[in-house]
Amino acid sequence: MTSQCMAQQRLFHESVLPGPAHPANSGMTPLTLFVWLLLAVCRLPCSAYRAEGGLEHALQAEAVSAIQEASEKDAVARSNDASGQCAGSEEQAIELLGKLWGYKDFSISNIMKCKEEKWRPVKLGKGFDVTCNNGSIVTLGIKKKANAQILDLSAAICGLPNLQDVVLDGSNVSGRLEDLKDWKADGLKRLHMRGCQVEGELRDLQIFTKLKALKLSGPSIRGYLQDLGQRIWDQIEILDLRKTSVTGDFSGKKESLRGLWLQYTDVTGDIMRILEDSPKLEYLHLPGTKVGGPLRDPGASGGGQSLKELVLYNSSVTFDIKAPGGQAPFQNLTKLDLTGVNESVGLSVPPCKFQLSLGRAESRQLRPLW
Repeated sequence: MTSQCMAQQRLFHESVLPGPAHPANSGMTPLTLFVWLLLAVCRLPCSAYRAEGGLEHALQAEAVSAIQEASEKDAVARSNDASGQCAGSEEQAIELLGKLWGYKDFSISNIMKCKEEKWRPVKLGKGFDVTCNNGSIVTLGIKKKANAQILDLSAAICGLPNLQDVVLDGSNVSGRLEDLKDWKADGLKRLHMRGCQVEGELRDLQIFTKLKALKLSGPSIRGYLQDLGQRIWDQIEILDLRKTSVTGDFSGKKESLRGLWLQYTDVTGDIMRILEDSPKLEYLHLPGTKVGGPLRDPGASGGGQSLKELVLYNSSVTFDIKAPGGQAPFQNLTKLDLTGVNESVGLSVPPCKFQLSLGRAESRQLRPLW
């Protein structure tokens, strides 16, 4: 023990503990007692604190400053660790992830089995799967809940150089989207983080220039749809941003888009324009959005020919399709949910082969298939 620390402890005992010269009613507040103890533990210099007016306030300020400084150092150390070197091998990367998730029955030996397979998932633990191709891990899926942050995953993810898909839905991972850059996963094509405690702006995802599937959820996801950048919009196939704080007008050509889930967002747009601009769209879920306009028969050459599911309940879309004399519209449609849709234009249900839901009791949602 240093002489400085001994002096602080002696000063603490002499100043605040009851004794012959210092009765218990010495007038020291419990907060002052705590602060003196904190000074002794933190080894703060005694010379800065003298028995004079304003002592208690000075001690409190210095103690708070010391705590903040220690917290900042811990944060810096954590950031430095996270941004350090990548795992030296894929096996080491997977081991790091196993420790983060607290797996005890972890089968690291199955990685070799994975590398012998081609596009076939291999289970490493309960809720932990990987898929390999050409001897490298290309897909990582973890469903188990963990107290892990995006930065905590950096050393492991960047140690998987050929990784294309990261599926962490329901894993409770937290952090900021801007920290995803430390993953150094430039080849990422699929990012699923629904049911996680993630926050940030859509523009933070522009680094993933090969992204084809994105699933995020939660009110802390913000930004305009356009913030994803044109490069992503030109190739995105699956976009699920349900129950986020995302806004913006859904307009412009989306030639590759096959599935869109924007329920309960403030996204705007015209329903027919969306169908025309996205000719490959198969799944369109827009409940609770500000998308509007009348849903009409697009004709044989119009948009929506690929639609399989169209869910519009509680949206601003109106239904304006009359029973046709010839071919029914949306020939591939198997589900149409119009619960709460404005029927003021006069609803006339055509003799189509799809399942039609008009009441809340009949309404049901299908999970995305991709």
